[in-house]
Amino acid sequence: MSVKKLIIQIPCKDEAETLAQTIAEIPRKISGVEKVEILVVDDGSSDQTAQKAVALGVEHVLRFATNRGLARNFDSGLRFAVFGLEADLVVNTDGDNQYRGSYIKDMVEALLEGHYGMVVGQRDLNDMAHFSLLKKAIIKAGSKVIGILSGFSITDAPSGFRAFSRQAAMRLTILSQYTYTMETLVQAKSKGIRVGFVPVKTNSPLRSSHLMKSILDYLIRTFISLIVIILLYRPELVFWLTSILSLLLAIPVFFFPHASFYGLAAVMFFLSGLFFSVLSKMLVTHRIVQEEQLLWMTPSMSASACAVRLGAANYYHQGRDLLHE
Repeated sequence: MSVKKLIIQIPCKDEAETLAQTIAEIPRKISGVEKVEILVVDDGSSDQTAQKAVALGVEHVLRFATNRGLARNFDSGLRFAVFGLEADLVVNTDGDNQYRGSYIKDMVEALLEGHYGMVVGQRDLNDMAHFSLLKKAIIKAGSKVIGILSGFSITDAPSGFRAFSRQAAMRLTILSQYTYTMETLVQAKSKGIRVGFVPVKTNSPLRSSHLMKSILDYLIRTFISLIVIILLYRPELVFWLTSILSLLLAIPVFFFPHASFYGLAAVMFFLSGLFFSVLSKMLVTHRIVQEEQLLWMTPSMSASACAVRLGAANYYHQGRDLLHE
């Protein structure tokens, strides 16, 4: 299998100092791919990241005036690559040079085999000395939960090193406000997208994480993300959880017949859980129907028109700002 165009997208926020190293490692020729192009998506940087990308000869630079967050920036890049640049394959990597560019070939080869719609580059957490034991424990625990929700055997759910086929990229809709990594895995399962995993190694960190302010912040945000994912994609789990808790609340009634309060609380808890799970399921179904309608209604458009629709402030193609010429 061969394809015409691979877009390697790099979501960036203040990456002017590390962008050169990241781009230098990206392979420009890959067997089975006619054309390899780079897309830098600048999410309101204050350090001239977009200008640095232009100076480095990046083919496509999409610049947004304000910082909208990693999840939305990733989604904008994915949509621009597919609908604006007509990419057949898209690889997402970080602008801080965390992931080794040489593994892009392995991930693309896995896609070209035709068995997968998404390929995840899995890091060996035990080999990452700059990660604290607590952070590794959080990642492993979160990956376990995502594995249960998605049905995939995964050890590194937060890895942002991803490769997508055009068909898979078109079907993904990012709803998270924090990070897309865990959501896309659960969503892939619900939409029938097969996911493959490729072991990758990382480079030594060049800077501290922009996404994680502290371990406590990372823990809280990861926990909230998991709750949101459950509500968005597996609301039936809410029903089962509330059913179990209702049963536990009702147990005292068997030993203390006059403790009617516990019985009433159990019934109310069960009914509220049932109502909430049914309502969530209805909303999920409605969202999926809308997503399918939008997928078929999305018109073909030029890269400039796509940039405007996404709300970009600038779109540089081979150094030219096409939105302001």
